Amino acid sequence: SVLSTLVSHLPSPPPFIRVTGGMSTSTRWCQTLANVTGTEVRVRPLDQVAGLGGAALVVGEDLIRATSQIAEESFIPSPSTTSGRAQEYENYLELYSIASRRSNEEVTSDARAC
Repeated sequence: SVLSTLVSHLPSPPPFIRVTGGMSTSTRWCQTLANVTGTEVRVRPLDQVAGLGGAALVVGEDLIRATSQIAEESFIPSPSTTSGRAQEYENYLELYSIASRRSNEEVTSDARAC
């Protein structure tokens, strides 16, 4: 998975995962991500963080100070579901790998037909 690949290049696992964009609006997805990864997930309630950063730069405001006052919502991994989700995640990775291989085979086959 992407997260596993990223973490493998770090000296230690990250203390939390910050989620932005569409996924950050779903508490269910955020909690599932925390449970599956066993890592705290943090979300800032402001959907337009990039816009705020741009505005802060335009007016000469310190970006860190401008965004530091925004309260975060945290999703803590639930031990009761984390262990069950680990097997589900392994199943997902296996199915994803199979689907990816089949997709690549179809693309290669279509390219040869052209």
